[in-house]
Amino acid sequence: MSSMDGVNSASTWAAYSAGTASWADWTEARLAERFAEEREFVLHGVLAEVVADLTNKFQDELGKAIASLRPLRSLTVVGTYDPTRVYRALDVVVTGGASFAARIDNPGVCPGDGWQLVASQGKKGAPGADGRDGKPGKDAARITSWVVNRENYTATPVMSDGSRGAALELRPLFARFFDETEGTS
Repeated sequence: MSSMDGVNSASTWAAYSAGTASWADWTEARLAERFAEEREFVLHGVLAEVVADLTNKFQDELGKAIASLRPLRSLTVVGTYDPTRVYRALDVVVTGGASFAARIDNPGVCPGDGWQLVASQGKKGAPGADGRDGKPGKDAARITSWVVNRENYTATPVMSDGSRGAALELRPLFARFFDETEGTS
């Protein structure tokens, strides 16, 4: 007995059609059924020619089923529409502020019957109401002078509005300068 006992291709085909099983699941179930049938024929003395004939028929059925499947493709963005280029089904192009997907191979001039509109530029909206001018703002404060602290090696800006800015720490700058020029004198 195989691991496929209790599984039949009809129920697997229904599951495949519903999207809950894969093509491989159905093929495996069908193959298991066919092998079980062939095993029964052989066990009951049926000639090998019958088994070969059934196998060939199954392979023909499977080949036809595979040939009838639509190739799995997704949309392919190919850029700006070029009338000299040959397009395939599901190619996406941009032209005139819109994007179009080819419905078929060699869809013809875009836009046209061989193309499906995907997205387009919206129309210009109505102008809004005029806004009121706001109150004029103040000029930004600017540095008018500096307070230098020689003990701490800091310089603090005094602003035009009387406030003080952040102190500049100059000690690390002077220390580095001293270190770099010490050996040059």
